[in-house]
Amino acid sequence: MIEKSLAVLIAARVDDILVLRRLLRDSSYRVDPATSATQALRAISMHAYNAVIADDEALEGISGAKLLAGVEELQPSALRVLIARRERRPKLANAALQKKYQLFVRPYFAAPVRDALLAHERSKRVASGPRQPTERRDSPMATAPGESR
Repeated sequence: MIEKSLAVLIAARVDDILVLRRLLRDSSYRVDPATSATQALRAISMHAYNAVIADDEALEGISGAKLLAGVEELQPSALRVLIARRERRPKLANAALQKKYQLFVRPYFAAPVRDALLAHERSKRVASGPRQPTERRDSPMATAPGESR
């Protein structure tokens, strides 16, 4: 079983949460769902997240874009992803260009969101410094102790 060491908050409709949860089930992400602005804001104030994914229209009382603006202030290193309808893209694209969040258009958002999460974690690992190279024992270049190549 994979240790769920990375946390993602998904503030969206239940069906979108289920789709993303299914897509991330074999990853190291723990998925925390929020189906209301109150739940999302409470979770963000109590937990550190590697990523926050918000639907622009699913939360009552606050847009996903506004929620992510708050995340940017509270958790600036978290990946921020906004899911929106195609018709809303022109209105939301300016903030995406300013790197406030990544914008994905429905209905084809699930796999690109997963790929963005994985790329974000890879870039954070690279930024944290090089790892010491390890030699695989099953590699043709690997040798037993005391042997020469």
